[in-house]
Amino acid sequence: MPNSEPILVRIPAGWFLMGSEAGQDVEGPVHRGWVDGFAMAATQVTVAEYGRFLAATGREAPPKWGDAEFADPRQPVVAVSWFDAVAYCEWLSSESGARYRLPTEAEWERAARGGVEGNLFPWGDEPPMSRPNYASRWQTGPEPVGQSEPNGYGVFEMCE
Repeated sequence: MPNSEPILVRIPAGWFLMGSEAGQDVEGPVHRGWVDGFAMAATQVTVAEYGRFLAATGREAPPKWGDAEFADPRQPVVAVSWFDAVAYCEWLSSESGARYRLPTEAEWERAARGGVEGNLFPWGDEPPMSRPNYASRWQTGPEPVGQSEPNGYGVFEMCE
C-alpha cells in the first residue's frame, strides 16, 4: 500500500507532568501521568492520505474538503470528526495489516511535550508567535506537514 502508511516514531514509556496551570480551567491541575511506550505518526494525516480513505470507503468528505485554502495534498486534513478519525484508523489498519488507533489524551500530551518538563511548550515558555517565520506561515490555510523542526520525540507540528 504505497504512500498510505504513516512514518511512525517511538514515544518512550515514562512519567511526565500533564496539564497546565496557565491554560483553560480543564487543563489543571498539573499532575504526574504515566504512559506506556507507543508509536505515533510523525506528522498529521494529509489531505492526500485522507483522500485515499474517502475514495476507498465512499465516506462523506469533511467540511472544507475541496476549499482551495485546505486542498493542498501535503496539508493536514481539517474538520474531521472523532468518529471519522476512528474510521480512518480502522480503514488504515485493515488495508495495511498493522494496528492503528487514535492516541489517548495522555499519550497525545506526552508526545506533544517531546520529553520537555516544566515549560509551557517543547521549545520553552515563549508563545508560538515567537517562533521563526510565524507571521508568514499559514497565510492561505495550514502549511504542509513536516515544515517545522520536530520536537524531542521526532513529532512535527504538535504545538504550533
